[in-house]
Amino acid sequence: KHYLHLRANVIFVQRRYRALTAVRTQAVVCTQSSYRSCKVQEDMQHRHRAA
Repeated sequence: KHYLHLRANVIFVQRRYRALTAVRTQAVVCTQSSYRSCKVQEDMQHRHRAA
């Protein structure tokens, strides 16, 4: 009985940790994507001005 309770708690903590890790990874990808998009637009504007 004690083992099952402990196991359930471990699984609960693991699920929350994995969900948090996935959200953090997604946030990093979103941030990188928006930053790169901004830099590309900036670069394109610079090239248009130079042309």
